[in-house]
Amino acid sequence: MPQEDPVLVGFKRLMNKYLPSDSCDGRSHDDNSPDGAPLSLSLDQIKSHKKLIDWMHRTLLPRLKEHFETLSASLLPSQFWKHPESTRKLILQTEQELENTTDTVKSIIVSICPTCTESLMFLPERTNDHHLKALKSYRLRRLKHSFHGDAMHRIHRVCTQAHELFRQIQLAPQEVRPNKFDGCSYRENFIKGVRLASRSIDATIQVIASSELNLAQHQWAVELPRMHKTIWGIINTTNRLQTKRVKGPRSLQLRQAAELAKHSVPMLKLIRMFFNKISTHGINRGRFPTYTKMSSEQIDSLSHSLTAICEDLGVLKRLFQKIEETGLGAATGREVIEIANKMTSGLETTLPLVLLHCVPLIKDTEHFESRDYYKTWFDTWNTAFDSATNSLAKILARLPYNN
Repeated sequence: MPQEDPVLVGFKRLMNKYLPSDSCDGRSHDDNSPDGAPLSLSLDQIKSHKKLIDWMHRTLLPRLKEHFETLSASLLPSQFWKHPESTRKLILQTEQELENTTDTVKSIIVSICPTCTESLMFLPERTNDHHLKALKSYRLRRLKHSFHGDAMHRIHRVCTQAHELFRQIQLAPQEVRPNKFDGCSYRENFIKGVRLASRSIDATIQVIASSELNLAQHQWAVELPRMHKTIWGIINTTNRLQTKRVKGPRSLQLRQAAELAKHSVPMLKLIRMFFNKISTHGINRGRFPTYTKMSSEQIDSLSHSLTAICEDLGVLKRLFQKIEETGLGAATGREVIEIANKMTSGLETTLPLVLLHCVPLIKDTEHFESRDYYKTWFDTWNTAFDSATNSLAKILARLPYNN
């Protein structure tokens, strides 16, 4: 029985070794790696882990991309057929280097990152990790998710596609050799896989290099348009309520609903202004250093602040649609009060984080958007928001079910 080609054996080994795992730690069941980073770190451990992160950032992850680039150039059918021995040797060497580099990155991540079972709320050492810079739990969890959750999937996929492409190169008939097979679908799929794998590695590099504000706002590119759309939907409903006319018993309810809608709009617009201002449309324009004095818990709170507001706005939108259809009753009125208070409470948590940990890091220049500009802007915004919420509270207090 003929022996399988060593190149195919190598790719098959990598395919099986890097099968996507349900474990967010990226470890197989027989992996004897330690159970994640310790809950507290000595100064020597901090220095050691920081060196490992730097090594991964500056050397190992870029090297992984280079391995993919080498495979991409080597697994060109015409290249292999013209120089079979040297190309085969290079592919075999790259397979081994890819395995070594991938295993080293996996080992580093497992050794320095918290395990999935460790919850922030139960880890005071992680919750109060403001001094750990690159080793804060929030960043390490994102790092683990980026590499084990995305990059490893892409690496497995590339190895699978490389295996199939090389098999087809061997099986290709003579009439397509040496130059008529380079554009085949197997090659195109492989190149696409390499491109996606490189992007996933770039994303992992960005987790290490990004500012904490960028990390916290990772999903905001999706959430901001969602917030804008929901707010406009609420404003459109409130506009209809203010222009709607009915007679009879519902007349009073409608007037109350219209007044409530009118006084809700300023608060909604100020919420939109606030999140625009602390996003990449405002304060976060690449001006921040990599680390702040925020703890992982605080970064996590900032990260989820926009998501929480979007969820609350969605509830408020449905409430106003219900009010438009059925009128303002005691139950819906109380729900409006609850959701308005919830949004206010969320912003009261987020604003101090921005003022204490972000604004002071802005370079104080004479330009328009200097540190002093943002201090003044947030002071003015806070005054306006207090006024808007107080005005809304007075309207809500006058409703019959609050008497």
